[in-house]
Amino acid sequence: MPTSEYIKTGGDKLSFSEYHKILEKNYLFFKDRKENNKLVEEKENKKLFNLSLNQIGKKFSNNFIKMLNDVIELIEKYYIEKNYDENDSFVNDFFLIFIIEDRLIYSGIFFILLAFFFYFMDISS
Repeated sequence: MPTSEYIKTGGDKLSFSEYHKILEKNYLFFKDRKENNKLVEEKENKKLFNLSLNQIGKKFSNNFIKMLNDVIELIEKYYIEKNYDENDSFVNDFFLIFIIEDRLIYSGIFFILLAFFFYFMDISS
């Protein structure tokens, strides 16, 4: 084969097809790296400190509705259908509802608002 079909790299010869495969892998690596950086940036933007009050309010209401739905399903499971194992614990499942995913922050906001509500109820009477 003529030497024009090969590329010399450090004393070794690579065919153009091998060279293009290597370039394609590097392109995919850099593309994945770019995608990963984009995902990291999106995750950083979703953190509580980087959100506006409007976004916090929307996420709080969405998470609060999800928590209420989960509590209703839990009560239905334990008290209406009585469809649970002996290893299941109502209290454990109840507290897990408030801490799964990123609900812990929003359940904390809920309890702070609830405390303010009870405080104002107490001082008004």
